[in-house]
Amino acid sequence: MLIREWTKYILIILIFVVTFTVVTLTISGAYRNMAYIILLIIHAFVLTHINSTLSIHNSLTIYGKLANYFKLHGPNVNHIDNNGVPYVDYGNKQGVFVGTQRNPLTIADKANDCYKLYVETKNCQFYNQFLSCVNYLEDLCEWHEDSGRRYVLYPYNFITDKSSQDLPWYSAMAQTAALVTHLNAYKLTCDAKYLYKCNLIINSLRVPMASGGVLHVDPEDGGLWFEEVACKSNADKPSSILNGNLFCLLDLYKYYQDTKDSNAKELFDLGVQEVKRHLHEYDLGYWTAYDRQHHFAYDYHYVHLKLLNEMYTITEDPFFEKYYHKWRFYIPLNPLWARKHFAGFILNLCVMTVIASSLSIFISLI
Repeated sequence: MLIREWTKYILIILIFVVTFTVVTLTISGAYRNMAYIILLIIHAFVLTHINSTLSIHNSLTIYGKLANYFKLHGPNVNHIDNNGVPYVDYGNKQGVFVGTQRNPLTIADKANDCYKLYVETKNCQFYNQFLSCVNYLEDLCEWHEDSGRRYVLYPYNFITDKSSQDLPWYSAMAQTAALVTHLNAYKLTCDAKYLYKCNLIINSLRVPMASGGVLHVDPEDGGLWFEEVACKSNADKPSSILNGNLFCLLDLYKYYQDTKDSNAKELFDLGVQEVKRHLHEYDLGYWTAYDRQHHFAYDYHYVHLKLLNEMYTITEDPFFEKYYHKWRFYIPLNPLWARKHFAGFILNLCVMTVIASSLSIFISLI
């Protein structure tokens, strides 16, 4: 009988964990919250039916706490406000509740997506959403001056998994995404103020981290690396995230293609040289590293492959082709644990099953 009771609890809690995990990973916004409530009530009634000693109130309390765990520790969820500008629900990061925040990179990416959709469809809805995102970036940016050079930065005023505790911090990846956004705004409106803002963003890419910028200058070879996560306290120990730097280089090249701006081309060329000097440091021999501290790249390995292929297409440099084919060979050797989302799913499933089963049985025995 005891084994049968254990089986009942494990089965029902397993179903709970699976359904809540699926909801967390697949449904966003108000619909996800509604799904949480529905699943919470269903599981509470089922658990109460299995064990008549449990009250509905106790069942809801158990599942409410577990549901709250998923809401706080689940993946980041993007939302869109009434003007079409995105914001992100980060939940908990590094033990601190971050909640909903405006991410400059997310806003710039949404603007660039809307630009492409408008060009393809001529739908004014995308045009208006694009301008809403551009206007938000205009209001968000900080104006600075360094050695007589004016520049703008897009601040992050919240902590994430990648950032340090220092606020604000900045991102070269957000800077170059905003560069493309303002170039697109100029293409649509022919308003010269957007080109002027592009020049200010280009200037920001020359400001070292020690001076509050997003650039890391290698003390050994003088090479330039555009830091995805930049703040003054990290100036001597930059993370040197690979995908962030490559995205910056690709954005710089896009800008150069349309404007023939020599400053953008110079930054691109110097950045490419630095990547070639250090790319071997991201090769673990069986997978790639996320940064120069050799944090495991997990799914970013596939992002690295995509970016290297784009770099080869642009530069026609056999160096990038060589690493693309070498790293692509690692995929057949990919262990299941190398897939971060899959591993996280399995971990949540196992941990939550054990915890929820133990809690349910403990309460039923009180």
